[in-house]
Amino acid sequence: MRSNGSDAAYGADARSDLGPAYECDDFAAQPASPGRTRARRRALRTLVSLVGAVAFTVTGVVFDCTEVHLWLHYSGAQEVPAVVTAAEYAKPGEKEDPTSIRLLLTTSDGPLEATTDAPSSAPDGLSPGDHVRVLFDPARPGSAAFPAQLSWGAIAFPGAVFTVVGLGLAGQEAVLATRLFRHRRPT
Repeated sequence: MRSNGSDAAYGADARSDLGPAYECDDFAAQPASPGRTRARRRALRTLVSLVGAVAFTVTGVVFDCTEVHLWLHYSGAQEVPAVVTAAEYAKPGEKEDPTSIRLLLTTSDGPLEATTDAPSSAPDGLSPGDHVRVLFDPARPGSAAFPAQLSWGAIAFPGAVFTVVGLGLAGQEAVLATRLFRHRRPT
């Protein structure tokens, strides 16, 4: 510190009293080398890509869980006639986004009440009294699925698309990492 423009009160060299670790020049910003900046950008890009890959893959798997579950349970099920007894919708005015659909199935054992699995992917516009065809598995009494819920389109969109994008990002980063470390030798 300077009191009146001179260092006389603080000795000949005021900075040397603090020791070499506290000299002002030590805190000066050092510009990063171009190679180091490139490495930081590459590391940041890799981190963002890997986080994106994980996020897309997990989102795709979550979207597909219900559809794949239906496909596993009803792929060999018999198609039976049914009558809609009740249908509840998130948007009742437009009869869109079903939240619950109850059915009366006609089976070989007689009529059976059932609800649909994954009603959100069931067809829109159903009203009580509508005649429909559903898939029924005797091993799962009380539940049914619509054939449209088992189509490849229902499984592929949007879940499979998210999964493919996520795996593509992960694959891209694996190829880039292989190129980066191909010429490095262990030390």
